[in-house]
Amino acid sequence: MKLSLWPRLISYFLALPVLCAQKPAGELRGTVRDAESGETLPGVAILFGKTGLITDLTGKFIFKAEPGHHTLKFRFMGYETLTRTVRLEAGKADTLTIFLKPSSQNLNLVVVTGSLYEKNVTQETVSMEVVSAKQIANTNSNDITEAVSRTSGILIQDNQISIRGGSSYSYGTGARTAVIVDGLGFTSADLGDIQSKFAPVENIRQVEVIKGASSVAYGSAAMNGVVNIITDWPSNEKGETVVSLNSGMYSNPPAGYLRWWEGAPPFFTMLNVNHGRRQGRLSYSAGGNLTQLNNYLQKANEFRVRGYFKTRFTGRRNAGLQYGLNGTVMHEASDRFFISSDMDSNMFFRAEGSNDKYWRWAVDPYFTYAHPRGHHIRLYGRWLSIFRQGNGTDPNALSQSFAFDTRYQKRIWGERLVLSTGIPFSFSLNRSNLYPGTRLAYAAAGFFQVEGQPLRWLSLIGGVRYEFNKIDKYFSATDPIFRTGLNVAFSKTTFMRASWGQAYRLPTIGERFLQQEFTQSIFVFPNPDLKTEKAWSAEWGFMQAFNISRWKSLLDVAVFWQEYKNFVEYRVGLYSNKDEFGNPIFPGQGAYAFGLRPFNVDNARIAGFEGTLRADGRLGPVQVTVQGGYMYHWPGNLDSSSAGRSTGAFVRDAFKYWGQRVRDEETINALLLFRSRHLVRGDVEAEYKKFSLGGAFYYTSLPEKVPTLFLLALGVIDGGRKTFERYLQKHINGDFTFDLRCGYEISEKVRVGFIVKNVLNRVYCLRPGRPEPLRNFTVQLRLRL
Repeated sequence: MKLSLWPRLISYFLALPVLCAQKPAGELRGTVRDAESGETLPGVAILFGKTGLITDLTGKFIFKAEPGHHTLKFRFMGYETLTRTVRLEAGKADTLTIFLKPSSQNLNLVVVTGSLYEKNVTQETVSMEVVSAKQIANTNSNDITEAVSRTSGILIQDNQISIRGGSSYSYGTGARTAVIVDGLGFTSADLGDIQSKFAPVENIRQVEVIKGASSVAYGSAAMNGVVNIITDWPSNEKGETVVSLNSGMYSNPPAGYLRWWEGAPPFFTMLNVNHGRRQGRLSYSAGGNLTQLNNYLQKANEFRVRGYFKTRFTGRRNAGLQYGLNGTVMHEASDRFFISSDMDSNMFFRAEGSNDKYWRWAVDPYFTYAHPRGHHIRLYGRWLSIFRQGNGTDPNALSQSFAFDTRYQKRIWGERLVLSTGIPFSFSLNRSNLYPGTRLAYAAAGFFQVEGQPLRWLSLIGGVRYEFNKIDKYFSATDPIFRTGLNVAFSKTTFMRASWGQAYRLPTIGERFLQQEFTQSIFVFPNPDLKTEKAWSAEWGFMQAFNISRWKSLLDVAVFWQEYKNFVEYRVGLYSNKDEFGNPIFPGQGAYAFGLRPFNVDNARIAGFEGTLRADGRLGPVQVTVQGGYMYHWPGNLDSSSAGRSTGAFVRDAFKYWGQRVRDEETINALLLFRSRHLVRGDVEAEYKKFSLGGAFYYTSLPEKVPTLFLLALGVIDGGRKTFERYLQKHINGDFTFDLRCGYEISEKVRVGFIVKNVLNRVYCLRPGRPEPLRNFTVQLRLRL
């Protein structure tokens, strides 16, 4: 035993000089703050070497390491990533304050939708647009569709968002653009229609738009793209309340006999309230909206009241642990204007419509955990309920959906590689006056995505997904679908990207089973045998940033090509009035009835190009922001034209008719229905001290292919006078409208504004049978309390 002590004693004496020579560690005590508000930021990840730490509830951190130089990386969602090199001295404690800039400042846009984690928009492999909270507020956008309608390449048709011509008129069912709010879908489970007025626009941080197939990450509805609504969290420890009041009226129509009202023109009022505060471990926001719209269209008034809340608790010992409960509730009483009595003296009088009362509510529990070394776990849930009160002649309708999304993300290889995987699941129970019976549906999927930067100038992405769903006895499943893409940085300001992705869309309950009388002579028929839509989309893009004098700009050019199989499109015709059991679909009608029915078009192709510009700079003392874009596409129905199936012939026609309207029947027949081939969007705003002046302009070409049978059916409504056809001819060259706005900041807490929409008053409403909107005037008042 005594001999065994000698080796230990010898080791101790040999190590003693080394231990005595070690210097005491250096220490850095720091605080991370918001660069604009100065508020502290808890939960900021601070990375160094192969380890890291997170700021506490007060935004503070303590960093200890050997003396010398160390590189720290500060990363926090919604803010630009900052890298700072610090020098530690032995036995000395230094202090440091870090200021992080919000990522939406100027052109340094940071997005999360395309890659499922934060990155600069210039590094994305797909086309993306960002709508800021400032844009939404200053333009008086009262719902999501209105907010994104100013974005290049986007058209709103019957409350559905069409990206690059991917959708047309579809009776409000079957969205091909996924709309998500804080990570989960925001469409109804049965019809697939966007709940655009239900989203809390009063508390939006930014809206991100992906253009192109996005099904690998976002599932069925993301066939043509994604609109991701990211709500905000408060950073003010004292609390802040923002009140916004927008009130105005419509102008009188150009001829007095067009008015259905007496006295003053119809008016509208919208009130938004939002309060947020960060208090210790708890951050919360609460607010709501009140809308009273007296419409210039007869029997089309709307009343809505909505309230919401958000809560976030931060872990007592670990700021990377967060959990909470969010909720939204809304009551709506709306009159719906389907079709005008005619397009002449009675264009503002309702021929067909409905009166609806809705209750909507959503409850969202969530749990997230972020480790400073790149592990991120997310568990999200949403109960979305949509209740429509029957009017006495039809029953109540109820759609209850439950969605769960589990996701894991890991950063490896020195944070140059990001692995993402998830298992989303949804379940719904639906009944409605629009379709018979109670419909049970569920869906489940799994996906895996990897993205990284193997080289400083090269970004790569790849992913795979599988999904299935079942509606009653109808089972649909997809083949595994894939995506891939790359982004090459030729310099700090020049980027080239290319992407390819597969997509799918599972037919909704509405498309399969909806049966409804649209007008007295037009019916909407069901088709339970619809197949799953399949598609692939490819894009090549080039992005160039310019820094000239006091101007920063971002120019983006993209060429896209989309191929579809089993594309669902509503067709007009005479259809059998019997269901699968031999019973009449519409009692009182004959063996056949006239109307619309969804069908699978075997092959369709959409190709085109788009250019966008975003610029920010100064003209003398005036700060100017410019953004806009132009999109052109050629929408081919390959089943209607054998010549169009040839790639060469398709490209030839696309270029041949770029600068002219298609007039020959053979070429028109080879197009998809209700597609506007040219879209122009633009917005300019100038700010001088406390005063701002802005304007927005829009051009939309008139679709060439509008079904003749549908126009004949509309002719029944106006007594055969063909006013609907003449209205289309009036707008044969497309439509242009212009909005004006101005604002003045009386103080830091008070802002007033004035908006005139539809100044030129030449807009063709793409929902057939409705007139152009009237000019309207809005007065804005915004208070910060």
